[in-house]
Amino acid sequence: MSVSSGSIIKSKRDSLPAPGSVFFVSSAGRVLKLPIPSTSHRDPLTWCPSKRAVAFLSLQFYSVVTCLEVNLPGLIMHGVSLEFKPEDMKPFTVDELSVAMMLFTGFGYIVGIPLSTALGRRPVLLGASATTTGATLWAGVAGSFYQLLFSLCLQALATGAAIGM
Repeated sequence: MSVSSGSIIKSKRDSLPAPGSVFFVSSAGRVLKLPIPSTSHRDPLTWCPSKRAVAFLSLQFYSVVTCLEVNLPGLIMHGVSLEFKPEDMKPFTVDELSVAMMLFTGFGYIVGIPLSTALGRRPVLLGASATTTGATLWAGVAGSFYQLLFSLCLQALATGAAIGM
């Protein structure tokens, strides 16, 4: 290679100066595949394709169910208003169910993301799943409007924590 004055020496491993690009290249000049799978059978990177598909589908199913639970109070407003008398709901109204769900989903994002960084994604996801299951069962047997409201808030909190990751 000839070098003229004012030019930069080029080698075959030089890349274009793209701002913000990061290249992981080994000393032999090969591009590294990151993350590097471990030898553990628990590492998802070493799972067979069918096991990955089952894990992916179960996470998608959980995501669909929790999103349905968060958006469901808007659809059952009429039934809830027939079930509970206005004096049993004071100082709230039926409309606050949807508001509480959206608000606590946001709180779930705020709580779940740092918690998953501190504890790991798996424990937070399992805790959110258990909380969602318990809160859903509680909402099914709720005897008062306040029990229903609190159980829906727990559902939304767990949904925000799980989906926020």
